[in-house]
Amino acid sequence: MQIPPSNLTLKDRSMVTLRSAMPGDARRLNAFRKALHRDSKHLNATAREATGSWLRTRSAISDTLLEPHMLDLLAMSGTQVLGELHLRGLNFARLRHDLRLAIGVLPHVQGQGLGSGLLKRAITWASGTRGVERISLSVHAGNTAALELYRKFGFVEEGRRKGAVLPLSDETNQSRIDEILMALFL
Repeated sequence: MQIPPSNLTLKDRSMVTLRSAMPGDARRLNAFRKALHRDSKHLNATAREATGSWLRTRSAISDTLLEPHMLDLLAMSGTQVLGELHLRGLNFARLRHDLRLAIGVLPHVQGQGLGSGLLKRAITWASGTRGVERISLSVHAGNTAALELYRKFGFVEEGRRKGAVLPLSDETNQSRIDEILMALFL
């Protein structure tokens, strides 16, 4: 699904544009994902798993634009991707009402209101989308900033998958990570 672009002023007074991802964004989106995965320990996929080829990314964006229960939202500063948000609905009649959320923001703009802006825009879209009743997500238990953001928007914890996430290969002395399941009822 495509939505009209809007502007967002961050806490540092810089301006970003929130807009739907388009097929021409595939290369810059892959570069964003590589940077995000290089700098974050709170994501399930590795950089390689998250990006794949730019052709695959372009195809996924094109598919999303055709689906009424899917949204790929980008936060752009000029031609640079600073953040992205996905909402995905399943094409099963009994599950279509529940959209899965994934969000990522580059570390240097975290805490500036970008995650809140993306989330607010996505919730507004989902609330106006016929048949959507809830948004669900999972988050690592140690990701306190994300947990605070989700709670601020009304997400509630529905469950916890104990030790569901393995530590990164460079964190051999770390224990497994709990995955917290959360939902927002619209």
